[in-house]
Amino acid sequence: MAAAPTAPAETHVVTMKAAIVVPPPDAALPEAPEPPKLSCAPGTSAMAAPAPEPTWFCGRADGTRHGPFVTLFPDNTTAILGAYRDGKLDGTWQRYYPGGTLAEEGTFAAGLKDGHWRQLGPTGQLLGEYDMKAGTGTERYWFEDGKLYRERQLRAGVPNGQLKLFDRDGNLVVVAKFL
Repeated sequence: MAAAPTAPAETHVVTMKAAIVVPPPDAALPEAPEPPKLSCAPGTSAMAAPAPEPTWFCGRADGTRHGPFVTLFPDNTTAILGAYRDGKLDGTWQRYYPGGTLAEEGTFAAGLKDGHWRQLGPTGQLLGEYDMKAGTGTERYWFEDGKLYRERQLRAGVPNGQLKLFDRDGNLVVVAKFL
């Protein structure tokens, strides 16, 4: 014979009402953070990138990026510093960890990585270095303990050749080839 179903020991019913909170008519909007200070050349002015990109840049009236830029973390501290020339990355480029420690630095020329690049750990230790010429060379990235994470070949800024990914133990886990 099957046992009869039993009711739960206790049952609670909770009734909820929707509440719409309307600010008083004289309430002020929260203050927006001060935009970063950029030294824009004549013929350019500081502009905000379209949302959600948290970047301020110097740009021409037509919106072409030309001059320094800064990308911000949500707390309004610097994430990336660099510059554009005629809409392409050009000059020194620096990426930071939250908290302000330099994470990566190098240079761009006409939108392509060019010259010596360094990646640093959160405490400032050198993780690794590589060189690029007009976007051509082998780009590398490292785990925070200094072990190689990724290696990919680029030609004129486009993946071309092998891509290798390594796990934290240094084992090669992915090999791909870009044509």
